[in-house]
Amino acid sequence: MGAKSVDDAPGPVVPRWLVLVADWSNIFAGITLVISFFCIMGAFTFKWFEMAGGVHTLMQVTMTAEGVLWAIAAACITKINLIVNNAAGAVGQTIICFGGIFFAISGWSDGVPGNVISINYVLAPDSHALFGDACPYYGITCFMVSTAMGLSGVWSLPKDQIVSPFWAVACFFAGAWIIGVIGFWGPTIAGGEMHY
Repeated sequence: MGAKSVDDAPGPVVPRWLVLVADWSNIFAGITLVISFFCIMGAFTFKWFEMAGGVHTLMQVTMTAEGVLWAIAAACITKINLIVNNAAGAVGQTIICFGGIFFAISGWSDGVPGNVISINYVLAPDSHALFGDACPYYGITCFMVSTAMGLSGVWSLPKDQIVSPFWAVACFFAGAWIIGVIGFWGPTIAGGEMHY
């Protein structure tokens, strides 16, 4: 019996409950986001119902829950990355955690990102565009930065199977950047330095 090499040493053990909390929080965050966006789409795009009463409450509760759940999932994944000594993953998920917190604040405060008519109100909210109105900008920016970091980390992985780490991260990246550029930053920057 010879001495064991460093390669034979067992790696760090990630608690199963931590993985499950992260996974289920991500799944329910996605579900609550879809419900909230459905309420917004139904009220403002298709005029199926008014954004009032129960619809408004459902939208606000699910928008808040979505942010809280993204933050919980990201905090758990941050801890997992710390356990396995993945500093880049920990930083990326910490950024996502802050993004989730910003989304939760926006939902809780009933923020209306449409009140942010120009870059002036993202950087210095006032009585026309409140902090809760600007929080989705901060949240999506966190998601855009983190997914860009994540994509650079998986760029060298195989791309020949659609169910793979590369394509999972690429889809998150595409979603964050489409929402960020088309839904938030593009129109806001096009607004120039408009004021109320």
